[in-house]
Amino acid sequence: MKKLHMSAMALALTTFAAGAAQAEDNFGGKKGLSVSTGGASTGTGLAFDYGLANMAIEAGLGVNAFMPKDGDTVKTILFNAGVHYNALHASQAAFTAGGRLRLGMDKAGEEDRTSIAIDIPMRVYWFPITNFSLHAETGIAIKMVGEFGSVFAPGLTEGKALDILTPIGGMGATFWW
Repeated sequence: MKKLHMSAMALALTTFAAGAAQAEDNFGGKKGLSVSTGGASTGTGLAFDYGLANMAIEAGLGVNAFMPKDGDTVKTILFNAGVHYNALHASQAAFTAGGRLRLGMDKAGEEDRTSIAIDIPMRVYWFPITNFSLHAETGIAIKMVGEFGSVFAPGLTEGKALDILTPIGGMGATFWW
């Protein structure tokens, strides 16, 4: 997965060199529906994007269900909201940096858990055609871990977790209109 992530970033970055920079941005006035991989720890799922000048405002929702052979089913609901600033763009690619807040809720045994994470995502988009993009994301994630653990940092109990330049949003695709 890591090799695939790096390959996608390299492909998108080579598009910057090959494509001529344009005055217009890739997001202005567009709306997008995206899906990304990653699972509960990254807070990924289905997202709606709204392009506002050179930014994309994002709101996302993810639902996961873990059904162990022995034990109770754990259902996780994930929400996120963020902004991606279009820092660099060319005719078929964009590099964004921004901020995102993630909220995750599930039930761990008898206890309800609410988990919070703050991200500084860095995302590379590749637009093979006007209305479709592929993206790969890395960045910094700060995860707050409560008494009963965290949806975003499995295995930890109480404290904070920090991820630096790991694939926090995985890979995804967006349909723009």
